[in-house]
Amino acid sequence: METLTATFKIVTPMFLGDAQQNAVDIRPPSVKGALRFWWRAMMWGKVLQEAQNKPVQALKNLHEQEADLFGCSAGIYKEKHFGQAKFLLQVIHGEPTNEKSYPIKSTKSTGSAYLGYGLMESKPPRNAMKEGLEFKLHFTFKPTATKEDIESIKQVLEVFGLFGGLGSRSRRAFGSITSGDNIFDKKEAYEQKLAAILTLGKNITSYPPYAAFSSFTKYKVLFEANSAREAQEKAGNAYKNWRGQVKQKYEKQADKIKSLLAFGIPLKGGTDQDKEARFASPLFFHIHPVGDKFVCVALFLPSLFHPTYFKKYFKETNNKSLTEFYKDVSDFIA
Repeated sequence: METLTATFKIVTPMFLGDAQQNAVDIRPPSVKGALRFWWRAMMWGKVLQEAQNKPVQALKNLHEQEADLFGCSAGIYKEKHFGQAKFLLQVIHGEPTNEKSYPIKSTKSTGSAYLGYGLMESKPPRNAMKEGLEFKLHFTFKPTATKEDIESIKQVLEVFGLFGGLGSRSRRAFGSITSGDNIFDKKEAYEQKLAAILTLGKNITSYPPYAAFSSFTKYKVLFEANSAREAQEKAGNAYKNWRGQVKQKYEKQADKIKSLLAFGIPLKGGTDQDKEARFASPLFFHIHPVGDKFVCVALFLPSLFHPTYFKKYFKETNNKSLTEFYKDVSDFIA
């Protein structure tokens, strides 16, 4: 059986816990969940092309291919019997070093606390795995795994190491990770690699039905700093100030709420319906080491928005109306 081992390192504190929310280890289900997300993000263009640009059929094919590769619960598909994944995944790491509070003496006025809103307010306070811990992902592929299956895992590991993270608030640069294959001496080399990954969606000219690479995806390296925490702090302050500027553009509260929906819901200050609905933010923050510095990259990964909300503000769903809806988010990394 073919094997594959990839080495990663935690770049920013990781709030990944057990049933009691204690950050004690990194478990295979958490890693598989993250890999499935990025696998779906990079596969949309391929399955859409195979389905002759029919989104409904493409989604069906995508779900079946994911179940075939990563496994699924029995009984989901009546005609096909998917079970375990085509690989066994083992996570190998040393004893993590934890800390009880991050950022130190955090307040809502700090950038990193703004990005981690809710983490520091939890009671009892959650602890996090500190940066610096190395861990290995060891894959043992079963005989049923094809060369294409193995190559797709290699590719998703690369994407995971460039943009990804683990644990709570991973979209906000907590739990950022990097792989041993994604070490860069200069920021320009890192940006070239990111630009190459974005070509996965260059032919997708309509907004995907979920967070996936498309022609609307873009990124920007926001800040360079001497430490990962400093880079995250700068990014948090910039994001907080930007959202404040967006709100100030509108006089009516209803318009303020409408402008912020594209950043993700539930939304504080909205109606009861706004507080109960769910739509993850299309904006991802990631901290990455480059040379002896650390950079923060923001990734804009838009998709079709929550249909109920979209109908409240636009007569029809199309590229033009969605681009208008996402403009305040997209302009953050313009």
